[in-house]
Amino acid sequence: MFISAHAIGHQLAVPTPTAIIYINGKRAVALLDSGSTSSFINQDFAVKANCQLLPVKGRTIAVAGGGKLLSTAVVPNCEFQMAKLKLTHNFRVLSLPSHDVILGYDWMTVVSPVSFNIPEKQFSFTKEGKQTVTTAVFNNSDNIKEVPAEEMNKLLDKGVEGFLLQVHNILMEAPEGTPTPPQIQKLLLQYADLFEEPKELPPKRALDHTIPLVPGATPPHVRPYRVPQHQKQEMEDQIRKLLAAHLIRHSQSPYAAPVLLVKKKDSSMRLCTDFRKLNSITVKNKFPIPVIEDLLDELHGAKYFSKIDLRSGYHQIRMYPEDIQKTAFRTYLGHFEYLVMPFGLSNAPGTFQALMNSIFGPYLRKFVLVFFDDILIYSKSLQEHKEHLQIVLQLLKEHQLFAKMSKCVFAVQQVEYLGHIISEKGVATDPKKILAIAEWPTPDSVTKLRSFLGLAGYYRRFIKGYGMICRPLHDLLKKGQFLWKQEHDQAFAQLQKALTTAPILALPNFSLPFVLETDASGKGIGAVLMQQGRPIAYYSSSLCPRNAAPSTYEKEALAILEALKKWRHYLLGNELIIKTDQQSLKFITDQKITEGVQHKLMMKLLEFNFKIQYKKGSENRVADALSRLLPSCFAMSAVTPVWAEDLISSYQNDPVSQQLMEQLLLKQPSADSEYTIHAGIIRYKGKILVGNNAALRTKLIQALHSSPVGGHSGVRATYQRIKNIFHWPGLKQEVEKFTAACPICQRAKHEHCLQPGLLDPLPVADMAWQHVTMDFIEGLPNSQGKEVIMVVVDRFTKYAHFIPLAHPYSVLTVAQAFVDQIIRLHGPPKLIISDRDRIFTSKLWRDIFQALKVELRYSTAYHPQTDGQTERVNQCLETYLRCMTTNEPKKWMSWVPLAEYWYNSTYHTALKMSPFQALYGFPPPLISEPAIPGPEDTEAQEFLSSKQHMLEQIKDNLHKAQHRMKHYADMKRVERTFEVGDLVYLKMAPYRLAAFGFRGALKLQNKFYGPFMISQKIVPWEKGKQGEHEGPCEFHCVEETCGLLRMVCNCARG
Repeated sequence: MFISAHAIGHQLAVPTPTAIIYINGKRAVALLDSGSTSSFINQDFAVKANCQLLPVKGRTIAVAGGGKLLSTAVVPNCEFQMAKLKLTHNFRVLSLPSHDVILGYDWMTVVSPVSFNIPEKQFSFTKEGKQTVTTAVFNNSDNIKEVPAEEMNKLLDKGVEGFLLQVHNILMEAPEGTPTPPQIQKLLLQYADLFEEPKELPPKRALDHTIPLVPGATPPHVRPYRVPQHQKQEMEDQIRKLLAAHLIRHSQSPYAAPVLLVKKKDSSMRLCTDFRKLNSITVKNKFPIPVIEDLLDELHGAKYFSKIDLRSGYHQIRMYPEDIQKTAFRTYLGHFEYLVMPFGLSNAPGTFQALMNSIFGPYLRKFVLVFFDDILIYSKSLQEHKEHLQIVLQLLKEHQLFAKMSKCVFAVQQVEYLGHIISEKGVATDPKKILAIAEWPTPDSVTKLRSFLGLAGYYRRFIKGYGMICRPLHDLLKKGQFLWKQEHDQAFAQLQKALTTAPILALPNFSLPFVLETDASGKGIGAVLMQQGRPIAYYSSSLCPRNAAPSTYEKEALAILEALKKWRHYLLGNELIIKTDQQSLKFITDQKITEGVQHKLMMKLLEFNFKIQYKKGSENRVADALSRLLPSCFAMSAVTPVWAEDLISSYQNDPVSQQLMEQLLLKQPSADSEYTIHAGIIRYKGKILVGNNAALRTKLIQALHSSPVGGHSGVRATYQRIKNIFHWPGLKQEVEKFTAACPICQRAKHEHCLQPGLLDPLPVADMAWQHVTMDFIEGLPNSQGKEVIMVVVDRFTKYAHFIPLAHPYSVLTVAQAFVDQIIRLHGPPKLIISDRDRIFTSKLWRDIFQALKVELRYSTAYHPQTDGQTERVNQCLETYLRCMTTNEPKKWMSWVPLAEYWYNSTYHTALKMSPFQALYGFPPPLISEPAIPGPEDTEAQEFLSSKQHMLEQIKDNLHKAQHRMKHYADMKRVERTFEVGDLVYLKMAPYRLAAFGFRGALKLQNKFYGPFMISQKIVPWEKGKQGEHEGPCEFHCVEETCGLLRMVCNCARG
């Protein structure tokens, strides 16, 4: 950002054009300056014109010819009048010596084209397509001229009198803002040494920090983290600085913690020690930490405020000599230990707060508030404030505590403290945080929305109807519900507006009576606490079903009861007026107590000096509106998996991850755009990157292969399941290696081999659950009265249902189970393919499904490959149960639901997705991730079209899978074709020979029998239909080509 020289009063040879404008009725001289990139407003004038100043992060303004200025505030959407036109613009706040306002290049681009007519002293600009001409004054500045050194020497030689003035600002680190009153400046000069750097160790005190350990604990010793090359110099500088300040010393302690550098808000680096291992064996102290709301309640009536921030507060407390060795840390530079209390120890906050309370104890909540190293002094008059401030400074001096001037403010009438703006009027939101909310981009993920609501929720007590405004946004936090619509845009914008215009809440005055207004509705209860008509706080809560059912009287009583619990600390010992629109509650003290809520309310009311007044609902608008808020979630937290900590640690010893993290954090141009970082976790294309940690990688593979969710799947399915969440180089090879070495898989799984004959697949269905296949898994041990599993698979989505049955089972039992579990969920199919089980071939079964208009087809007898889909699912289910019930096979029933979910959530190579996703349109939830953005769903209005697209994609993938399967299968097969009349031998499995009357040692029988003559060729996909054979016995004679052998005729023997 740039400002021209003459904008800040420097003399130039060219005339400077100015115009007269009006802001809030105040006349202002505005410089029309195209040489300044931005527009500015003089700080003194902005205050005089009652402009709304919003503090922002400091912005350096470069001045032409050298020099820099700092702007720390803005006036957004400032309305002003020029040439009888109303205009609006954003201004940066600066101290301008010569002008009230600078209208820079950014404003001129908005009203372009612009032109200057110097002879006519006119300036023209354009608004909404219309050109406006106004008077402009062109004059040269009368300010003091700059004189070069040579010219100054000549003037002095001529006898011109000159003066040398040296300006020295003692409080040069003081922040910008309202000038400090002279009497306070004089007081600060007396204690100037308090704002210097400490030159020696802090004194020994009774509250030196100790580190008590649990009995029998072993000293933790963690090897140092690797330091990136570009941070080594900074690490060395900070270690040397700590040694020179005698804050650390070389150590030979058995304890050792690693250190790392963390970037601060001002981009400088802080040396942090990772004391997590030490903290895990430390006995925690229970010193109470102040509640921020309770501290703010003490400020009523205060007009002047000073805030003192201690310099590196923790380092101003010494370590107890015997515990110094426990603070030891290691770096590549050596082994060191702290002589002062370091940051990162679990009991350090309690020790620091205890010291502050012991020093300022007699004055706490009288004119001093202390929250760790933030000290607030508050007074009703300037003279009183000077006395209070002197007491605090003297105490700091006596206890050798030092403050940092750049973070202190003195004798101001408005101060930022603990995220709030405090003034005589009350407590308000912090403009810095509100500005961040106002400029927050529209969230495009659950995590970004959660971050926004977390910041906004910090100020929810300032917003009337906060729950109603946020309800659409909170609904998006539900799993799988992130579909951003127009209603969410409206809620997002409304919340931003509400926060930027939030009221100032009154501070409680404990010498005045409190007024509590309550109301209840069918949805919730609401209350507002007030004094003299000004709100102190708002409260609303939804009602659970049990509390929503009682009468209006009971709900109104419950509203009062909950409000009294919420604000009990305000109301005890003070006069209380309760206003409710339930008139009968006015006489509760005279009523017979019959209901439980009456009893609870009466017991609670006896604590207070109260009076209940009736107020009509139409007059009780605030509480009434609050009670009608729908349920919303304000406690936003996320479960972080145990492995998340190990994941972040895996980056420490991985140079590639370290370099990548550096590029992402510094937003270097060389950073790969496919990588992102959030909450310390790196993602590649949305998948979590795992650092070079073999143990962690093995742990993750094991969790997604050997668990009930993993189900000991094969290489491809396990790889797909892991790669949907995690990423690291060589993932597939590691999955292959782990799966091949899995002992359970080796013991429990089938060994597959290739088959002869070309593959002839069944046709692909058009929709889900049109064509299904069925089979039974028998021979299972009795488990909860069940011995059989009926397996039903949808041929389109591959989705399966596993239905346990008792044995023996009948046609009616199986048909009823099919209706209950399949037709109930998916409706009747068009086609059922099954084997030739007696149940499926019975007349009753055929009659039942004929009535349902369901076609039945059967696989080739003794050839289960006809229905290979169900056979393969059976193998998967048997393998899963075998893996999961190795030691307790009779408990297989309890594993069937998990087995069904495991199978349906497993990646299917033909579908290129899981059956779950193919059926429902979204991927199945697998495991919890940290509070990091996840995948997003499509818009609701696109759901139907996307669902149709998915169905077409599934069908196309199935066709491709069949072609691919056929191609690779046929590479190892030999095509066999036969014509009607050909003589062939028939391959007979030993168990089939019984159909021909063979008995005895079946293993010694021939493999092929015949010859037989081919009587008919059947359309390939109808090969499962029944045929008849004339002979001594009836059997199913339709055969796959792989079961036939052409008879070779020996003509010579003819």
